Amino acid sequence: MKNITKLVALGTIVAASTPFALATPVTPGGPVITATNAITVTDDGVVASISGGLSAATYTGNYAEYVIKDGTNPYGVDDLTFLITVSNNTGSPNGIEHVSDGSINGFSMFPSVNVGYLAGPGDMGSDAPLTIDETIYGTVEFNFTGTDNIAAGTGTQYLVIQTAATNYTTGNIGVIDSSTDTVDGFVPAAATPEPSSLALLGTGLMGATTLLRRRRNAGNVA
Repeated sequence: MKNITKLVALGTIVAASTPFALATPVTPGGPVITATNAITVTDDGVVASISGGLSAATYTGNYAEYVIKDGTNPYGVDDLTFLITVSNNTGSPNGIEHVSDGSINGFSMFPSVNVGYLAGPGDMGSDAPLTIDETIYGTVEFNFTGTDNIAAGTGTQYLVIQTAATNYTTGNIGVIDSSTDTVDGFVPAAATPEPSSLALLGTGLMGATTLLRRRRNAGNVA
């Protein structure tokens, strides 16, 4: 297994990062936690990735998200980890204060997610979140408020979300200052039953229906 690599430009993968111990998990509607880079991530393969530009009234920039198989994911070696990076262009009038997964249809299926951040390269990865929380809807929020916001000309370190999901689906990422841009991203999804499992379920339901009908008919004869 190789350690998750750093981004030099969005979508470009280079040298390995240093692994750390596990971070504190967050739960839907749970307390806000102090952000930490004490988290271990290993790259066992990129499952999906997306990147693009950001444009809002008070900033412009870029983002990327990676969905990876993570051999050190505490929920399971086949479970998925989501990595997000955001950069704020030089010349933007404002810093960026919050980055969230921006979707309610994924994380709320799972009782908790493990969160943290990993060091990124140079100016693109100089900013770390102050706190992290998860809303009652399952939206994970990385908060950069105050003097530690994502200033013009800088970018975030890897924002890490380890989940118990083995599947993912389309979602969105919210990048927020006094103005907001919402862009395409990924969120964890519940496993899709295999056709054989669906067939077994159907057979079981048919058998239960037949048994119930026979019992009713026997009762009518009596």
